[in-house]
Amino acid sequence: MNVKNIFLVLLFVLTARHAVAQYDKLDSLKRVFHNSRNDSVRFALSLQIGEGYLYRNNDSGLVYIQKGTALADQRGSALWQAHARAAMMGYFFATNDFVGSLKLSLQNINDYSRYQDPYVLAYSIIFMAAIYAGNGYPEKATVSMQNAIVILDTLHYVDSLHSIHYFNS
Repeated sequence: MNVKNIFLVLLFVLTARHAVAQYDKLDSLKRVFHNSRNDSVRFALSLQIGEGYLYRNNDSGLVYIQKGTALADQRGSALWQAHARAAMMGYFFATNDFVGSLKLSLQNINDYSRYQDPYVLAYSIIFMAAIYAGNGYPEKATVSMQNAIVILDTLHYVDSLHSIHYFNS
């Protein structure tokens, strides 16, 4: 067996192991989600689980993102709603609904004064840049990415919702 074949076999084994570990992680998160009565934990987990499914089983991803969106709407928190829109942007992007993803990106960008989370703002701008780049607008994509970089360069902390949202990453 030559070096190329050994490398390919090793890559396959590592990829398969990672895929199995990801499903185990999602199953573990789902158990915690279903057993929790704390809305903050349920909200953060619903988005994390939803985003974990996006490129594997986007129907399941949508179900969990919708659960998070319902909790955000029930709470009336602009910050939670912005995070829920960010997760839904990912769903729309994964299902090639670039108009839906761009609409939510712009909504998060325009609503920044209400939720004031620079991470969500930068994330929304990055999605907008990816949509521009993939649809023949490289100049707009470049400007958007430069804006996101400026925002991210100023972040010297991780906000508490982001910590909860990705606490098991």
